[in-house]
Amino acid sequence: MNSFRVVLSAGAVGAGLLTVIFALAALGCGDDYQPANSSSSSSSSVSGGGSGTTTTTTGQSGGGGSAFCDPGALPSEDDCVISDEQGIFVRAGGDDSNAGTMNEPVATLQAAADKAAAEGKRVYACGEAFTENLTVPEGVELFGAFVCDSGWTYHAAEPTSLTEPADSTDPPLQFAPGGGAKLYDFVITAADKTEGGASSIAVIADNVVATFVRCKITAGTTAKGVDGQDGSNTPAATGASGKKGQDADCQSYNVTAKGGASVTSASCTSSVSGKGGDGGLATGPGQGGDSGLPSGNGGAGGIGQDLLVCSPGGEGAKGTPGEPGQGASGKGTIGKSGFSGVSGGDGKPGGPGQGGGGGGGSKAPPQCGPDKIVVGAAGGSGSAGGCGGAPGKGAGWAGSSIALLSIHANVTLIDSVLTAGAAGDGGQGGDGQTGGSGGVKGYGGVGLNGSLHGCAGGIGGKGGDGGPGGGGTGGHSLAIAHTDWAPVVQGEMSLIAGAAGNGGLGGDGNNANKGGDGTAAEILAFD
Repeated sequence: MNSFRVVLSAGAVGAGLLTVIFALAALGCGDDYQPANSSSSSSSSVSGGGSGTTTTTTGQSGGGGSAFCDPGALPSEDDCVISDEQGIFVRAGGDDSNAGTMNEPVATLQAAADKAAAEGKRVYACGEAFTENLTVPEGVELFGAFVCDSGWTYHAAEPTSLTEPADSTDPPLQFAPGGGAKLYDFVITAADKTEGGASSIAVIADNVVATFVRCKITAGTTAKGVDGQDGSNTPAATGASGKKGQDADCQSYNVTAKGGASVTSASCTSSVSGKGGDGGLATGPGQGGDSGLPSGNGGAGGIGQDLLVCSPGGEGAKGTPGEPGQGASGKGTIGKSGFSGVSGGDGKPGGPGQGGGGGGGSKAPPQCGPDKIVVGAAGGSGSAGGCGGAPGKGAGWAGSSIALLSIHANVTLIDSVLTAGAAGDGGQGGDGQTGGSGGVKGYGGVGLNGSLHGCAGGIGGKGGDGGPGGGGTGGHSLAIAHTDWAPVVQGEMSLIAGAAGNGGLGGDGNNANKGGDGTAAEILAFD
């Protein structure tokens, strides 16, 4: 409130007093002057006595019309600055095509801020609710908590509210690069986020100088991170089935009865079964089957029959299980686009089962008659091993709840409250696919005239299960997240963190590759 005092000597009370009165009238401070938006009135008194007479006149300037109005004064201290000359006025019922005066306010904070930047003015906002994504231009001051229906008077108990639009990916408030932006008496609230990985951030200050006075800044809650994709809900492909060996034969001409051919699965070509052994001639035993592949891990080939019974092919070894994906760790990063957490690693695929060995061939039967060549029954081939399971994918991180995110910025907070909400848990890693079974073994050929059948091939090994994916990191709950230097906190301040999220489990409910937990803190520094 501005005031002034004039003192006159006793000898000057006559003509001098009239001179002062006319001078005051010329300044607009006469007895009938009522300052705009002022609750106080002018008064004058004359007292006598002693060696002289004193005349005192006191008045409050308002509406920006007084020569004694300090344009840098706060509207909460002196209402003379609440004028069309000083500010752009905004209320929810306005129109952005308006001039932004008291009588013709604009409708959005963004339009008001842009006009204020262009015209070198402030923004005066009604104590109403605004839903928008506001970017404050460099150097603009925004003052909230005005009662618009009462002559645009300041009332601290009715701050201006700012929330982001539904489904917005931007925070309610951020700043254009530069310095000098200030906000007074605002309630800034970020919405709860329901999609996995999305963060709720109320204010982002990136490479700016900004000040908040008597503001309440609140972030919402966040959801669980996205779960990793499973390798598959059905087992991997079964190995190719083995082939039957040829039957014993008695005819005019036949060199050998062939053993069942080796087989390879189309989906996992590294698993190959052993060929069955050929049938024996009258002069010798049946042949042994081949081992399955890869070499050294396939089923052993069966022994061919001479005087003894042939032997079947050996079973292929099981495939190697895939390694689990690494659980996510680390606090993540912040930038002008918000927060990024850490995802879990993908699992490794399971190895294929090894091919089964081929069965041994049988010795030739007795002579079938004159001039006949006879051959024994051949062995069946082994089946190919089952395919390895596909790995589970790593899970996504949970979004963080951050009231103020400050990146290379100089932020000052005065008499304000910053509150973060509860953060979601990290996503769970995907389950690994179950390895496929080995194929059906190939059977030996049929004997003749009392000779034995050829021996069957071995079953291919089961494919290894796919490795489970790693869990994602839990979300943080932070009143302030910053790089470089922390914001300056002054006056009566409250910094409140909510509950942090837990790290997500690894695939198949695995705790060994669980993601890291989030952090709950008033202030957390990032690199």
